[in-house]
Amino acid sequence: MWSTKSEHRVKAVEFHNVVRYDNRNEKRGGYTEDFKQEAVALVTERGYKPSETARSLGIGSNLIRRWKREFEEVATGVQLGVDEWEEQNRLWKENRLLRMEKENLKKPVRTSRRN
Repeated sequence: MWSTKSEHRVKAVEFHNVVRYDNRNEKRGGYTEDFKQEAVALVTERGYKPSETARSLGIGSNLIRRWKREFEEVATGVQLGVDEWEEQNRLWKENRLLRMEKENLKKPVRTSRRN
């Protein structure tokens, strides 16, 4: 069953009496964080195999394995979380702006004096 919901395709998938929604953009890799977390939870919390889960959801089993690894890295602090990435990007932009301002202050001020 396909329907349109806020520019996303929504597909109800029934997997062992559990309904999951495939919120996917038309672009490659456009799965929502909730969908990824729920897919990984089926493997980690319910004990399903990644290949079995992936087949039922209509995605590749390597995606499930990658998402699981990424969530584990975020949980252990090896990889930055979404909030940390946003803060880092904000700081990079601010740093770039400050460097540009510093360079502009170093330039001599030209005045037009006529004798």
